[in-house]
Amino acid sequence: IVSRRGELYVTVNGREVPLRFAISSLRLALIEEALRRGLLDDYTHLLLDNFEAGLYPLGRAKLALMLHVLARCGKTVIVATHDLVFLDMLTHADNVSEALRRLRGIDVKVEPVDVAIYAIEDGRLRRYEPTASFIRDYTPYIYAAFGYIPEDVGQDYALFERD
Repeated sequence: IVSRRGELYVTVNGREVPLRFAISSLRLALIEEALRRGLLDDYTHLLLDNFEAGLYPLGRAKLALMLHVLARCGKTVIVATHDLVFLDMLTHADNVSEALRRLRGIDVKVEPVDVAIYAIEDGRLRRYEPTASFIRDYTPYIYAAFGYIPEDVGQDYALFERD
């Protein structure tokens, strides 16, 4: 993995390929490795455009938590997404950590950062408050589509078990 001209590259068969062209699961592994190697240290802002696209659910959960870690390290992380499940994971990182611990035995402690949600509606940018967002109401239905049922639901969280 190398960093040039504000973009990360991976060497494949002797050729440098921009990370944005790598398959989704490889992108996740490479961004983790770039974080470990300090290749992101010189960057203050990270822009990820549909970076979670094609990732399996566990990969999306890991990415959501990793973005909170990057933000805790002083990075400004801007994410463009159309994935409501991923958006829910970003806005409820503490629930994702707990779900990974309970469902997969992965003990991850991530201190969530503030998340701002913006949507373009009628050609205008509108801000949504994560705690007052309409998205939370849809969370159980989204997870149900993937075969999960609510196990423990509180005012600000919901834990799911596989059906």
